[in-house]
Amino acid sequence: MKKLLLLALTATGFAVSAQIGNYAIGETVDDFTGTDTKGVEHTLY
Repeated sequence: MKKLLLLALTATGFAVSAQIGNYAIGETVDDFTGTDTKGVEHTLY
């Protein structure tokens, strides 16, 4: 159980650091489109 928790925390840490490193605070990010579980598309802007 401890190994699973450690793996989950490590994976989360890598995912967060990958997202933070792309843009500076206050910088405008690229627009993107995502589709939710009901098939509805959503955009950032």
